[in-house]
Amino acid sequence: MNEVSNLKDCFPIFNDKCKVIFKSLNTFDFSKPIEKETNLELFQNIYNNLDKMPNLKIFKFIINIRDIKEDLYKNFIKKLFTLKLDEIFIIIKKYSFDLEEFYSKDQLQKIYPEININNINKIRINKLY
Repeated sequence: MNEVSNLKDCFPIFNDKCKVIFKSLNTFDFSKPIEKETNLELFQNIYNNLDKMPNLKIFKFIINIRDIKEDLYKNFIKKLFTLKLDEIFIIIKKYSFDLEEFYSKDQLQKIYPEININNINKIRINKLY
């Protein structure tokens, strides 16, 4: 399988200054083998460009990112909750051998009491260790 090594140059959503609005994009699915580490910059670029996907309904994101901090991760989740998504599936690990334990909807509602997450049909978000 071929791997794109310059995502920032090939796909504007991965760039730090995305000028494109993806009006027709309804599914974002980025999955990288968990044993291959993703850099923090790519994660931050996606975080900063979520508003460039205004009609997104499904967000799937599976990566291994050692440098991620919990506050950034929680802000990322919060930003996703502000979008009108139907499904969210996130597995972000610091190490490939980390546990895969997921938040319940009740736990997420307690973390983000100001946001109504009941409109999201499927939520599967792992806890960061």
